[in-house]
Amino acid sequence: MKTMIAAVLLAATSLTCTVPAMAQAPVNVPTLAPGEVLVEVNSVGIVRSPATSATLRGSLSAEGANEAEARRQLDTRIQQLTAAARSGGAAASDIDIDDRSVTEVEDFDELLSASMSMTEESPAEAAAAEPAARRWAGSARFTIRMRDGTRAIALKERINDLEGATSQVPELELGDDTAARRTARSQAVTSARADAETYAAALNMRVVRIARVTERLGVDVAGMFLNESNLVMRTARNLERADGQVETYALVGVDFVLAPR
Repeated sequence: MKTMIAAVLLAATSLTCTVPAMAQAPVNVPTLAPGEVLVEVNSVGIVRSPATSATLRGSLSAEGANEAEARRQLDTRIQQLTAAARSGGAAASDIDIDDRSVTEVEDFDELLSASMSMTEESPAEAAAAEPAARRWAGSARFTIRMRDGTRAIALKERINDLEGATSQVPELELGDDTAARRTARSQAVTSARADAETYAAALNMRVVRIARVTERLGVDVAGMFLNESNLVMRTARNLERADGQVETYALVGVDFVLAPR
């Protein structure tokens, strides 16, 4: 779960990391009337949308007693991967195989066995022993682009079930996030208003106006997520589901002015 929470924080903080610190400008505090109090609320809105596209990356491995056998095994792995990708919705032009190679390697099991036996042999016996067995290993990397991002998770699982194939977590994408960002901002402002009302009630005051609404820099993202434990747990569960949904975040700061009742 610690890893999941870290992923949640990373996803949120990445929204602000791309802007240089020097871009931050000083913000003037609104003028308040006697008895008024300024409460600054940070809030987050999260909208989940089906991915419109996705990219899967991973690797293939094979081995053989000689170079020809290793190449045959690697070709078989590539054919199996291609078949799985095609049946999962990828077009032939969306499947790329790169860095294909076959090299001779030491057989580590044989090498370990020989090493252990050498400790029990005399130097003359060890010198006369046959060299450690060697084998051939093949490897390749693949990139699969999915036109339907919602099918990427199922394809990843199918690939990982193939012998010698490993797929990373799909890179999900949302072609147009305009509507999602609009909804996320609306959620964030609504949540901020609810928090301001709570502060006002605790102080026996009332919300009289909004002084500022901004997606400002300097929002304490880590602190906000750690304080909002329900949000952290909910978002972590969403990540664990891995159901092909893209999360759009809106981090909003809203300043409310409170006045006595």
